Amino acid sequence: LLYSLGAIDDKCSLTKIGAEMAEMPLDPRLSTALLRSFDFGCGDELLTIAAMCSVEYPFVAVHNKGSAGAEAKSKMLQDMKEFVTAYSDHLTLLNVYRSFQESGYNQSWCDSHGLQFRVLSRAKDIRKKLSLVLQKCRSDGLVVSSCGDDDVAIRKCLLSGYFSNVAKLNSDGTYHTLRANVSVVPHPTSVIARFNYLPEWVMYNEVHLSKSIQVTELTKIDPKWLV
Repeated sequence: LLYSLGAIDDKCSLTKIGAEMAEMPLDPRLSTALLRSFDFGCGDELLTIAAMCSVEYPFVAVHNKGSAGAEAKSKMLQDMKEFVTAYSDHLTLLNVYRSFQESGYNQSWCDSHGLQFRVLSRAKDIRKKLSLVLQKCRSDGLVVSSCGDDDVAIRKCLLSGYFSNVAKLNSDGTYHTLRANVSVVPHPTSVIARFNYLPEWVMYNEVHLSKSIQVTELTKIDPKWLV
């Protein structure tokens, strides 16, 4: 994996990008995507996504059973709809943080939207630290820029790190990983699972072993991008 990401060379020596990745307290795939954000012009967005992927699920969990639980779950889904990009957990997390930022990092705003203030505040701190590291890694003339509403640039940038974590939709509604052909399902917290939107091709962050093999943080991709 480190070799395919360019972190080590043919002699297993650390490369320049490998040394930069080692400075980041992130999964190597996410570090790679963050460093490649200069090429895609979406550094501002990738900093936020990296920070949000480093903290707990931001929405308040529903543990109640019966009618109270159903009502709480319904409210949570209503709260989520304001932020959801149905084909991407990464973009949904980005929307959540942007709205938190626009609120002035307000705790009352979090409470009214079913979001955990503690978790989002932690993401804010992580983002600030990652920004300092990314600034040190930039070459002369490069700037940490924003791609605005160009989510294709964001998804391509993420795929530059997560190309080994790709799955294709099967006719039975499950996904099969591209490399090992293992059957996986979206994690219950994924917007793809919650809103039942199943893109044909997705990349994912991690694998969780439960009664089934679940994948977290899914985002729709175009398979042509893999080439």
